[in-house]
Amino acid sequence: MTVNDLIKKLSELPHDAMVVVRGYEDGVNEVNSIVECNVKPFSQGNDWFYGSLEISKNDGERAVFINSTRDSEKTTLERT
Repeated sequence: MTVNDLIKKLSELPHDAMVVVRGYEDGVNEVNSIVECNVKPFSQGNDWFYGSLEISKNDGERAVFINSTRDSEKTTLERT
C-alpha cells in the first residue's frame, strides 16, 4: 500500500475516528506517530513472528512507519 492508497481509503472514513493497530499479544493500540524511514528485507530469519521487513538506516525502500507503541516505550525506529 502506498501513501496515496492510504489517503484515499482514510478519506472515505469519518475524519474524527481514532486510528488503532493490533497490539503485541492482544487488544489494540492507538497510533501515536508517523515517521518516514527506509526498509529492507528482514535479515534475522523467517520465523512467522518476525516481520518481513526491518528498518534500515542507510539503504532500502522508502516507507512510512506508523507507530503504535505506548508513550513510555521506545520504538524500533528510535533504537536504530
